Amino acid sequence: MVGWIYYWTLCSLLLVESEAVLFLRLAYKEEILRMSYCRWSSDDFQCDIYAYEHVGGWYQIHVANNRVVGEIPKLLPYPSGLYKGNKEAWDEWMKRYKEQMSFLENVERKPIGLPFDGESYEEPDLASFKVRLLELRNVGYRFPDYVLEEIDEEVRDGLICN
Repeated sequence: MVGWIYYWTLCSLLLVESEAVLFLRLAYKEEILRMSYCRWSSDDFQCDIYAYEHVGGWYQIHVANNRVVGEIPKLLPYPSGLYKGNKEAWDEWMKRYKEQMSFLENVERKPIGLPFDGESYEEPDLASFKVRLLELRNVGYRFPDYVLEEIDEEVRDGLICN
């Protein structure tokens, strides 16, 4: 928290308030390095949703129209540290990754068969984004629980400014 106060103070001194908020928002996003809330590849390809904040300022959701048939080889947790310091863990992760990609190259896929297969949605704010995600989950689309947790955290922390 002290780091964010420092950023805010620095921004307030150097920039007008709206630019300071933008800088703070960018600093926060760089800290978590999130490109999306989830992708179809999330949870070893068990996710039916690709959800992200669009550069245009809205929240985008794409719904898959098919699922993989069969048991997808699972990845190990992503190794931490540099390759040289953790070579065995990285080698094992890469081996599992290659097994998973090989499996997915020729795997059978089947239609999901739910009402919103293949649809895309643009939501203007986090509240409507969350409502849409819950609607999709309630009819049977899969995505990780952490997606809703991250949205709640962003709302609670007030770090999203749209």
